[in-house]
Amino acid sequence: MISDAYDENDERISVPVLFSSSLNGFNANITDFAAYMEYLTGQNLITINYNQSDATLTSDLNQWASDSFNFTNDAKVYQNLKWALLQANCYCDSAQLTVRDPKTGRLERYADCGLITSWQEVDQNMTALSLCEGDAPFAITSQAKFDFIQYHDYFADFETDSFYIGLHRNAQKHWVWWDYSLKEFPLGNFTAWASGFNSSSTGDCVYGESATGDDNSPYLWKTGSCYPYLSDITTTVCQHRACDADYDWQSSMHVCGMPNKRNEKIKKVVKHGKKDLK
Repeated sequence: MISDAYDENDERISVPVLFSSSLNGFNANITDFAAYMEYLTGQNLITINYNQSDATLTSDLNQWASDSFNFTNDAKVYQNLKWALLQANCYCDSAQLTVRDPKTGRLERYADCGLITSWQEVDQNMTALSLCEGDAPFAITSQAKFDFIQYHDYFADFETDSFYIGLHRNAQKHWVWWDYSLKEFPLGNFTAWASGFNSSSTGDCVYGESATGDDNSPYLWKTGSCYPYLSDITTTVCQHRACDADYDWQSSMHVCGMPNKRNEKIKKVVKHGKKDLK
């Protein structure tokens, strides 16, 4: 059983592939089976339809498969299967950046994980960077990443009015982001400044703030203090690299976008007074 294999090796994400030409002979439990497979594998159920003329089969496989992971047995089936396996190999245990390809309609996964982190208490020496405990606030370098933070259900659940992002002035007073290794790189062409703010505004760090106090209005950028104690902003979205075959649970401090291993389901973001993750 796949569930047994998952339990024995839960540091790797399982990817079940369901080949089918008919559902004749299956009882209603097949729906529960498909849902269970998807639950176990983190949205990685691949289906391959060997009988498109069967309307029930076609409808069910399309419903069960993870987004963009339902294929037909045609000349491209192996190419499509390879693509899906590579996509499944890129995994976040928190929110993951995905973008719908306008040409293919497929949902493409990117190696960018986002984890919202909120502290109930901060001391005077903490900075926006230290809120992420060894990682960095998110680098919002494109419209796709801006929309990811704005609209992903994971972030919406927290209903925060403001949070630090990774944009900051460096020692040379240039606007830069941090990458995954905490190396700095330039601001680039994408910006989302709020009215009255720009790259010349005072303040060495940047936070996103919603005019309505939630995701009903965009989190536009404002400059301010890099010290949460002074800014009264104690929330940030931390960026983490997704796991893959070479960068796995053992390699990552915040494994696959979460601060503890998958088999140690967390109740809190981290220690020391942070708000609970539900």
